[in-house]
Amino acid sequence: MAQFRKGEPSPNPKGRPRKSSTTETIRAANLEHAGELLDRLRLLGLGGDVGAARCFLDRILPPLKAVESIINLKIDSGLPLSEQSKLALDACFKGQITPSQGQSLITAIGTHSKIIESTALLERLEAVEQALKNDATKKTT
Repeated sequence: MAQFRKGEPSPNPKGRPRKSSTTETIRAANLEHAGELLDRLRLLGLGGDVGAARCFLDRILPPLKAVESIINLKIDSGLPLSEQSKLALDACFKGQITPSQGQSLITAIGTHSKIIESTALLERLEAVEQALKNDATKKTT
């Protein structure tokens, strides 16, 4: 398949037509047989077919997904980021938060640290650029 090239008009400016999906067509055609298929899978599973039983149960009773509870953990945002991470780890070790919540919290603290670093670097760069600009105007006058 040919790749689109930047700057060239699209060979299909209107995009894909709506309802052109064969998946929708197949789904609609087979919907009336879904009950029969599930019943057949159930009977095969009851007869000892482990694959059919698993397929049936996966469709009827999908696996449960973990649900995170809301945590109430007090971490002073004025503390250094390393201290905030330590408090999150301590809370995890003490069982106050789950390991996944601890991981998410420390990842958020790390991301916040990178944002702070980037902002500081940008401010320093802008200050250097301004100083160079000031020096250039002084030399021309």
